[in-house]
Amino acid sequence: MTFVHSISRWLRTLNGTDINFRSLGQSGNTVITVPPSGTTFWPGNPRAGYVRIKQSSLGTNGTVNIGVIQATDGTNVANLYPGDIAASANNQYIDSSYLFVYDWGVANINVNIVTANAASTFDIEVVGIR
Repeated sequence: MTFVHSISRWLRTLNGTDINFRSLGQSGNTVITVPPSGTTFWPGNPRAGYVRIKQSSLGTNGTVNIGVIQATDGTNVANLYPGDIAASANNQYIDSSYLFVYDWGVANINVNIVTANAASTFDIEVVGIR
């Protein structure tokens, strides 16, 4: 299930966004880098915005734990989110948003998602302003 009401669409109605990147159908139990290696945000690196993590599929009895989310400009590294203390309940979908504001432009965001009991996939959306 992809984004029906995306943060990008919401911010555009407020004339607030010029950067939007989506990474769809990503597997858990790995670090997801947005944008992926070899690509960049367009038209420039955001200094503020949102990261949205939406679970697009959930295996039977699957659990999810959003781990540390880090932002970097290539030199500076900051914890955008420190990570969940506990995993979700069985069969509970995840749809969470995280605000970020930095003095430097973000080159990429690393999202760590841990799943257990069953395979799940996730859609990641990063919406920002320069």
